[in-house]
Amino acid sequence: MFLHIGSDAILPCREIVAILDAELLRHSQAVRDLVALQQLEKRVTDLSGGQPRSIVVADRGIFLSPISVLTLRRRGNVLLTEGTAPAR
Repeated sequence: MFLHIGSDAILPCREIVAILDAELLRHSQAVRDLVALQQLEKRVTDLSGGQPRSIVVADRGIFLSPISVLTLRRRGNVLLTEGTAPAR
């Protein structure tokens, strides 16, 4: 199954490692360091137009999404209850 994370982007659910609140960019040095490191490796995609509401950490990189954590988690839970088991 796939999860729509904003704009025209979808990710296979099995590739998603974590979905974090974008407020952590302001409050957590560890999250800022993670995003900065991934930016150096050109593995950050901003889907939010510079105003992210969530951070989707995936196997292929980090996605800054305009969709809230709650909405993404709800979408993910619907997919899981439809028979998709998490890969981890």
